[in-house]
Amino acid sequence: MQKRNLGNVDLNLLVPLQSLLRHRNVSRAAESLGITQPAMSNSLRRLRSLLDDPLLVRIGNKYELTARATDLQARVDELLNALASQILEQPTFQPADSNRRFVVGASSSTAITALRPIIKTLESVAPGISFKALDLPRDAGSILSGQEVDLILVPEHLPVEHPRERLYQEEWVIIAATENPMARMPLTRTALSSAPFAVYEQDGLRVHAMQLLAAEGIHVQPRFICDNFLTMMHTVEDSELLAVIQGSIARRYARSSNLVILDSPVPFRPFGIDMVWNPRKLDDPAVSWLREQFRAYHQGALAAASGSYPSYQLPE
Repeated sequence: MQKRNLGNVDLNLLVPLQSLLRHRNVSRAAESLGITQPAMSNSLRRLRSLLDDPLLVRIGNKYELTARATDLQARVDELLNALASQILEQPTFQPADSNRRFVVGASSSTAITALRPIIKTLESVAPGISFKALDLPRDAGSILSGQEVDLILVPEHLPVEHPRERLYQEEWVIIAATENPMARMPLTRTALSSAPFAVYEQDGLRVHAMQLLAAEGIHVQPRFICDNFLTMMHTVEDSELLAVIQGSIARRYARSSNLVILDSPVPFRPFGIDMVWNPRKLDDPAVSWLREQFRAYHQGALAAASGSYPSYQLPE
């Protein structure tokens, strides 16, 4: 049997068909839809022509469904219910029942500071949810060009042409191994200029803290260059190298490793870490929920750390 081209079918007839099959009466079907009886009679006429079946037949003083109409009733109900629930209604997200895998772009250090606690927080409320972390390329916004990535976490100075929201404040600090002789005396500009450094560099660019040192006339001597903050930190731990790294990750590991945080002779300006979401997923309730989890956690962390970290105002 050749399939009929739906482009030639008036799908608006499905709703009158459902009402006619349900009420088995033209007048009551018209009343249920708020249309006139002649309009419903016209729909019935068109349906009979379309389906090549009378649909309703008079038996005695009432109408009954034909065999074809009886077979169609459940199918039409199922079709229109699916249309309403799956297409017309706003989708919802139930985290407790979801197996959604979220994809988040972030540097390794930001993933530990910003993403790791979210994973821990959600273990009990959303046990089926998982995460995939992607390292950020130099052009961070480029990974939002497709559908895979839900959001990215970037420093405020990184240009991204998408909506962004401040999550928390970060800072740069200088670290050294506990046994490093330079850890036993105040750092000076001269000492920084002569000290061997581990330096973060990506595509020839260094973090703006290192650029600030250069602008102050302090040209550090890189002995080790890499594009991963954690690798750089662990290299410093067992060497005479210094490094500039995010304060949040330095404080986390300095408590349990062979690292100390040194006072810089040049103050580094604090900077924000922003959440940037995929514009293709603005209407995705799961991504909206995830963004709220980030907000809630980091606002709570900010309140708990007030007095210990630089303060800032979250955007409205």
